[in-house]
Amino acid sequence: MLLVFAYSVKSFTPPIFSTNSIADLRALDVNGDEQYLLLRGADRDQPVLLFVHGGPGMPAMYLAHDFQRQLEKHFVVVHWDQRSSGKSFKADASGDQLSTSQLLSDMDVVVDFLRDELSTDRLWLVGHSHGAYLAVLYARRHDDKVCAYVGVGQVTNDSATGPVFSLQREFLEARREELGLEPGVAIDRSNLEDLLFRTGSELYGETSFAPLLLSGLMATEYNLFDSLNVAKGSSFSSRHMRYDMPRDLLANEWQFNIPVALIMGRHDMVTPTQLAREYFEKIEAPAKAWLEFKETAHFPHFEQPQQFTAALTMLRESWGDCPHRLRDAVPADVADLATAVDGNESVDVQPDDSSGADSQSPPEADLQWLRKETTQEVITAYALMFRHLGLSEAEQVDLTNFLVEVAISSTRMRNFNPQPITEDDRQAGITAIIGDAKLLQLLELERNKMEYWEAGRATRLFQANDVPLTDAQQDQFLEILVQVRGQEQAVANPDVQRRSVEYVENRMAEMDEYERLVLELSPSVLSDRQMELLFERYQAFSYRRAEILDMQKKTRANETDDDDFPLVYPARD
Repeated sequence: MLLVFAYSVKSFTPPIFSTNSIADLRALDVNGDEQYLLLRGADRDQPVLLFVHGGPGMPAMYLAHDFQRQLEKHFVVVHWDQRSSGKSFKADASGDQLSTSQLLSDMDVVVDFLRDELSTDRLWLVGHSHGAYLAVLYARRHDDKVCAYVGVGQVTNDSATGPVFSLQREFLEARREELGLEPGVAIDRSNLEDLLFRTGSELYGETSFAPLLLSGLMATEYNLFDSLNVAKGSSFSSRHMRYDMPRDLLANEWQFNIPVALIMGRHDMVTPTQLAREYFEKIEAPAKAWLEFKETAHFPHFEQPQQFTAALTMLRESWGDCPHRLRDAVPADVADLATAVDGNESVDVQPDDSSGADSQSPPEADLQWLRKETTQEVITAYALMFRHLGLSEAEQVDLTNFLVEVAISSTRMRNFNPQPITEDDRQAGITAIIGDAKLLQLLELERNKMEYWEAGRATRLFQANDVPLTDAQQDQFLEILVQVRGQEQAVANPDVQRRSVEYVENRMAEMDEYERLVLELSPSVLSDRQMELLFERYQAFSYRRAEILDMQKKTRANETDDDDFPLVYPARD
């Protein structure tokens, strides 16, 4: 009886015996709701890692003791039981309070608390399953607070009309005999989870939820009532979760301003690995990495904790404690133009109502964010072109607004499908703003759009270090970039598979050669200090690429299957 009583009331996290450690289990007021956090690390000055659990409503805090003890030596690991989940579950909670946007708002409160509590500007964000969906949305909208994003069991599109269920049913239909299913038994959502467990698609080599349950019962952070609330919170959240933000990440949520890694189990059919791979291939980020664990399914962190820790520490070594973001610095003239554009009326876009009652317009804040991001992209690519065209300030603002509208017209979200603008319409719109003659000039300049982009990034680098480029320097540096890119494109890539180490090695060599040629030609244009900054940046990139390549070769040497090694893409400025 005493043991039962003790178990029913216990709730603590064990201490960590080191000088600057942190081991804290606490409640936090999050938008008027009491929610629980677990913070653990051997050194509170290490990078902060927020683990965003899945579900919806399925916490990871009660499994932490089983998979993160070694990870606590390299990060301050934080678990957050989301609204109506685990320790944060309340029997009198209202289902009206559960939505994607609400959880993102809650996450922002948690992140700001951690930044203040642990004196850090940005933190690592790791999302699992449904938490990976939430974390993608957050990381793309708050990259000023996030160092890097790591998706585990990455969701791509789990909507009712998405491809996941059809893939799962096809997978299970092929295993009817193995599962002992009679011909008349349908595979549907009522038996889907049980069948996925029985095929080892949730936990590889296991056929039920039992290992997770047994692990959870050993968690000192959860008392008996907390443990009972795990199932209650999961059921409640699944029934009441309202998705008021895009669910199809492949359609629009794939451009990041921070490094991105996906960690997948080869046997995962809950969030099918093949869909995660499609998403990874589409992702644009300063650096990205694909890590596929052979003998795991949907819970790589729980099934292979040592490999999971090794993966995250490898990423930290490759990318640094808080990796560089793409747009950390903006030159004054670009910032002024961005302000002028932001002051104009927003682009008028209409939501697609074709999907029926489920279809809702994206929140106004989401549209504003999309416009802001798109505006910055356009300005970065076109600001120098505008000067070469001799456009007035009013023409620059009007043309930027129009090019933003063109870019947004190609955006595809589940609930946001504006009318596409054709190339003919684009040219007609540009002509209306700057005239026929300048249209032809602009089309000619756009042939070197990538080089204009590179020149813009160099402009930001030098501006941020108080050695800005003059107009003449910008023009001459652009000429060098065009010349070097022409030489690079003249070299044919060897015929190797894209996933092979040889392919990655070749791409890295090309990048090294590109940077070497730029440095070789730039002293005639740049000052000593500017050359020093450019050399330091290129040297840092070269070292990082060499480290990544070395790790890939070592990983490949220890594997017998060509598809097993983690594919880590080099950083791009």
